[in-house]
Amino acid sequence: MKFRKLMAGTLAATMVVGSGMTVFASNTNTGDATGQGTLLPHVDKEITTVTLPTTSEVANVFNYTVDPEALIKDAGTLADGTGVTGNDEGVYFQHAGTAAVPGTASYTSTTNTGNYTVTVSDLTTNATYTYDNDSDNRWEDSNGDAATVTISITDDDNSGAAVTPAEGDTVTVSGATAGSGATYSNSSQAVEFKGQNSVDVDVTVVAAVEASAANANDITLVADDAALAASTTPALLMTLKVGTEEAKAITTSAGATAKAKIDGVPENFETVANANKFEYKVKSNADATKWKSATVQLSGKTNKVKVPTGDDAMTAPKIKLTWTVAKHQEAPAGPTLSNATANTSDEAVNFDVTFRKGTALTCTFTGLGDGVTLRTVTWGTTTSAMTSTTTNVPLNGAAFTINANMWGSAAAGDVKYIRLTTSDNKNFVVKVTIA
Repeated sequence: MKFRKLMAGTLAATMVVGSGMTVFASNTNTGDATGQGTLLPHVDKEITTVTLPTTSEVANVFNYTVDPEALIKDAGTLADGTGVTGNDEGVYFQHAGTAAVPGTASYTSTTNTGNYTVTVSDLTTNATYTYDNDSDNRWEDSNGDAATVTISITDDDNSGAAVTPAEGDTVTVSGATAGSGATYSNSSQAVEFKGQNSVDVDVTVVAAVEASAANANDITLVADDAALAASTTPALLMTLKVGTEEAKAITTSAGATAKAKIDGVPENFETVANANKFEYKVKSNADATKWKSATVQLSGKTNKVKVPTGDDAMTAPKIKLTWTVAKHQEAPAGPTLSNATANTSDEAVNFDVTFRKGTALTCTFTGLGDGVTLRTVTWGTTTSAMTSTTTNVPLNGAAFTINANMWGSAAAGDVKYIRLTTSDNKNFVVKVTIA
């Protein structure tokens, strides 16, 4: 009996333990999970948008007239009789006049109420007209005379029925602005490049001189005032100015290139989600006053000489302007020159030096490159004509010396230009001011 009870207790304990073993065995099962990654694509935040002038906007802006004999100034008119205020430069660009802006008409009645439409035949003149219903039954101007305009009033609340004005009713034309005629100057209108850019951009303008026709005897475009004064035939000094940079002379042979930086305005942009992707765009509430701009302008003057006739008759060339926009690039650091300063205002000149007659001046380049030396030197009075050779500017490795007796007849303030060519065929131009 005791044995049976013991067996029963043993079996019961075995079942409990077995049951417990079954529960623990279920916790050994395994599983897995996979997370899918998403890589957001690049969003371009370097926005270089600049609104450029259209062809129609600049169709006649850069057309010009050259008058070496000052005929326009003497006559006070163009050849077609158009009145012009003459200038001393002898070059004329037309500045377009402004169109008249019509005003709007309003109706005030002493008795009629409601909504009305008033029509006045002439909206170019601001005026107030008063209706005289006592004797003349007419609209009168401020002097009491019959109005020279036709006025009609209709009732908007009554299917446009004609309204008979009452004594003392008034119609007022306001906001009219008179137009203005064209004016003329020796500088063209400044054409604007309007930025909407997030990063700094450069606007580069290239001016190229083109013949007016095949085999044309076009007036020569010179490099500076000295060349203009020295010419015995009609010549033209035309400059290109972009932004606030110094104006560059446009020459017949080389044209000119100038550029200006338009600062970016990143605070006018934002990143937004659109159609399950991100975009970088102008804010809907962008501050328009923060946008920057630059302008391009031509200016000219001519010498006062007789214009040739007959077979020697002259014409004026075309000046073609081409502009491009690109992200601003800082100029790479170049070599330095002792006893000189870097020229940052004239792209045709690298360095400025002052030479005192009677005292030799030695300048040495640093940073030309390993083993690079100066090979040749020429000089001239303009950057477009540095063809004269001399033994008075000897070269020694990376250095050159302007001998004390160089330019002995030059006057203080005269300017000369030296072109130095290196052994690796790079050119450097040095502007020399005589002291």
